[in-house]
Amino acid sequence: MNRSELEKKYKAFENEINQLKYTRDALIKTIEEKKKQLEADISEKANLQKASIFYKFKAQGTREGYISFINKNISPLIKRMYGDDYDFGFLYNEKAQEKGEKVGFNLMPTITNTVNGKRVTTYSMDSRGGGILETISVFLRWVFIQMDGYRGPLILDESWSAVSADDKMEMLIDFIKEYVEITDSQLIFVTHRAENFGKIANVIYLVQKENGVAKSSQISYEEIVERQLSFVNRN
Repeated sequence: MNRSELEKKYKAFENEINQLKYTRDALIKTIEEKKKQLEADISEKANLQKASIFYKFKAQGTREGYISFINKNISPLIKRMYGDDYDFGFLYNEKAQEKGEKVGFNLMPTITNTVNGKRVTTYSMDSRGGGILETISVFLRWVFIQMDGYRGPLILDESWSAVSADDKMEMLIDFIKEYVEITDSQLIFVTHRAENFGKIANVIYLVQKENGVAKSSQISYEEIVERQLSFVNRN
């Protein structure tokens, strides 16, 4: 092997060594970065564990505060529609755990009122008619969005279809009007009872089918009343 061949071979070895050094340095850098990331992940996990312990410690008080807030806001609304005799609250559902449900589902909304001279508390799911279950459902959602700070439009699809008594419907409509004015909210009703909710609407649209196609057109409250009177007279 002559000098020229030795120099070429040496140059090849040198290039290979340099490539290995580059690979080694890259691996060392990657290991250091992974090590730092692992340390950061361990630190974050420790912080999350501490936070979890803290929030578990605070959860009971926070939950009680929320429940108190909800009760104080729902009861006046229920009283307004159904009378001062009615109270809203939460009870612990002891049977929930027997059914394997989670703790979060053990709180059940209830209604308490006087029946035959005695105060009777029932779960709202077992309510005694009058649209009270539907009313509680909507009122709870309104309180929840207030707590969440939501200020966008609310869409109510066939809400309060179970409220039939004229006096309760009138009180409900008065409340909705006040709610919109106080909270500066926008409510969008999808309803077949425009004769009731249309009284306080700023804009009313009539949706009907024409040749199988749904079409909408703006209509006045007076026109709605006229349509209903015409329908009643024909039948």
